[in-house]
Amino acid sequence: MRIEDSKIIKVFISHSSSDKDIVTTFSNTILQLGLGISEKDIYCSSMPGLGSHAGSDFIKDIENKLTEADLVLLLLSENFYNSITCMQEMGAAWILKKDIIPLTMGSNDNTKTGYLLNTVIKVNLEESGSLDNLYDTTKPKFEIAGTTASAWNGYKNEFLKQSKILIKGHGNTNEPSKNKASNTLNEKEMEIIKTIYSSSGHSISPGSISIITKFSRPVTDILIKGLIQKKHLKNVGSDYQLTEKAVKLLEGIE
Repeated sequence: MRIEDSKIIKVFISHSSSDKDIVTTFSNTILQLGLGISEKDIYCSSMPGLGSHAGSDFIKDIENKLTEADLVLLLLSENFYNSITCMQEMGAAWILKKDIIPLTMGSNDNTKTGYLLNTVIKVNLEESGSLDNLYDTTKPKFEIAGTTASAWNGYKNEFLKQSKILIKGHGNTNEPSKNKASNTLNEKEMEIIKTIYSSSGHSISPGSISIITKFSRPVTDILIKGLIQKKHLKNVGSDYQLTEKAVKLLEGIE
């Protein structure tokens, strides 16, 4: 497919709305920052500003965006396979002979893509080399300016840190299930607890946590949910506060 001299590539992301946190992080970090694709050239129905506008015909909009797309990305997950709309978008992209790149994560492997995508190269969102393949393949094929190799590696590594948390939060991980019952804290969870502990009265807003810990909002939500389940955080109005258990942990009592 030949891109015009303007070097514009239009991307359509087919995904389940249940996976919007992963899609948001991928679009912001990999597509926009890493590959330099403008947000106005990305259609993603669940992201504000990247989907259909209020009052528009949603079905017609999807049809038009698919027809215009140079590249169709399929975020494969259990949610994707259970969505009739996603199945229809995948079939339509194949019929329209679009360039298709399936995005896999966790335990979703090649066996569930069906014969339509058996010969298509897939990108695993948890593998550095697989993301590099996306960068190396799309840049020359679509004549994307992209970023330098060093800048790309920085964005890619940041995405890998965040995607690991998000994918685990969705239960799409290859890690043994016995780890899910563990009450131990990982480095990121401990950072959030220390952030709250250092604030006045041990209470801080979710927005402040997101800024101070330098995580994207979806990643922070996953971490906070885990801390609440482990009884280290509790809601206080619109803020979060440490539980007695978390305070003892930081003071070395537990």
